[in-house]
Amino acid sequence: MSSHLTYKVASSLRLPTQGNPTVISINPEGTFIAVGTTDGSILIWCLRSYELLCLASPPLDDHCAAGAYVTNVTWMTNGLLAFSRKNGLMGMLLIEKVRGPAG
Repeated sequence: MSSHLTYKVASSLRLPTQGNPTVISINPEGTFIAVGTTDGSILIWCLRSYELLCLASPPLDDHCAAGAYVTNVTWMTNGLLAFSRKNGLMGMLLIEKVRGPAG
């Protein structure tokens, strides 16, 4: 018995950073996607409009030296997005209000 998966690409997203994607996470409601990159950035898109809503770039300090790419992003149910970087830095972004399309 042979099985295969057929699919159609619904949409694609282009990163506006120099980094390549390392991790992705979809929020519990299925409305937003967070992408961590090799340059340490975290991007958030709306999955309804495919609009880039947030680009959180790392601060230019010792915590984000070369090689500090994002290793994990995890949505929490309370509006927090937890993340970690290869250099050991962990943190959370509070997503208080996401600007989205009308309607």
